[in-house]
Amino acid sequence: MANETILVVDDEQFNRDMLSRRLKREGYDTFTASGGREAITIVKALGRIDMVLLDIMMPEMDGFATLKELRNEYSDQELPIIMLTAIGDSDSIVKALNMGASDYVTKPVNLEVLKARMQSRFAKKKATQGADNSVITVGAGSKLGTYLLKSEIGKGATSTVYLAEDTRLNRQVAIKVLKPEFCEDEESLGRFVQEAKTVASIDHPGVVGIYEIAHKPCHYLAIEYLQGINMASFVGLEPVDIKTAVDYAWQIADILTAVHEKNIIHRDLKPQNLIVDGEGRLHLMDFGTAKLTNKESNLTKAGTVLGTPRYMAPEQLEPKLGEIGEYTDLFPLGLIIYEMISGQSAIQGDSFHSIFYELLFRQPSSLSAINPNVPAALDQLCLRLQATKAADRPQTAAEVRDELYNIKQKLS
Repeated sequence: MANETILVVDDEQFNRDMLSRRLKREGYDTFTASGGREAITIVKALGRIDMVLLDIMMPEMDGFATLKELRNEYSDQELPIIMLTAIGDSDSIVKALNMGASDYVTKPVNLEVLKARMQSRFAKKKATQGADNSVITVGAGSKLGTYLLKSEIGKGATSTVYLAEDTRLNRQVAIKVLKPEFCEDEESLGRFVQEAKTVASIDHPGVVGIYEIAHKPCHYLAIEYLQGINMASFVGLEPVDIKTAVDYAWQIADILTAVHEKNIIHRDLKPQNLIVDGEGRLHLMDFGTAKLTNKESNLTKAGTVLGTPRYMAPEQLEPKLGEIGEYTDLFPLGLIIYEMISGQSAIQGDSFHSIFYELLFRQPSSLSAINPNVPAALDQLCLRLQATKAADRPQTAAEVRDELYNIKQKLS
């Protein structure tokens, strides 16, 4: 699983792409921005950037102006910012540090030096949080109630997931722990509790079950531990045979039907949130960004983008395109179907801006152009699911499930 999320800001595409790729190989999640204004938009929209690597010399809005605006919103503790500067540019280094930069590295960037400085900043942040007696730091070997934490198996923007042993019932479970820095944040804590209630309300074998929510000695969820393959390990990387892809798509649509029947929109459907067990059955997890459609919710701040950009429906990125509805979860299903059969990423952009533009203005490719054996009905359904306008997509998961079932039967 990925570690912290890093935003690389540099007006030179070669520099930012190369640094982004190198950081990804080290296990970091990365976003890129070509300028200061785009960087500020990404930080505010995503709300889950752990560190910014910021070039100083950029046109229009340089690193100093970007640093100043970010520091007006986020402290050094909340958002470490490491400046990227030319060798020997001591005046720029001093100016940046006086303006609130966390650290600096010289260009061309030595990856080992950068990693050491990044890790130092993250360690300092963790130590500062641990110094607060009201915050309990947990990790492998800790015991939460009857659960003994064994190892870290995942990490998200606001929580960490551990494999644990339920010492009372002698079974393996997954423990999702809210990160210390979010324990006092009303929105994050509210969303954490809402996730537990949301999952508990859905009765479907394809939804990862929840056993317990607790708030002492920290906020955590005990959830079903599934042994299987994460779909992100193969979707978009290699083609899946058509029959298997249709079966997986039908299972996803069936799960979404059950979710939507409870007036819940998942809002973060993606391969990373889908597990295939040993019997080929799919399981959907992570309802941390789910939305209840039958009641008002004040958990999402205006202007906040929830979800994973590469798999977001256009109306999640641009509210002017319409309200969030069942069709919002169907858009990423179309992307997943395309990626399963083609073995390629549906969205090719590698920066927030390019992904945003592609999702809003792209023309989806036909699957039959890639694989002539794709049934016409599946090809057309996949294109409709990826329609930019919500009104042009199928409107319910049940409708899609039934169409996929008919396609599945004809392939048998």
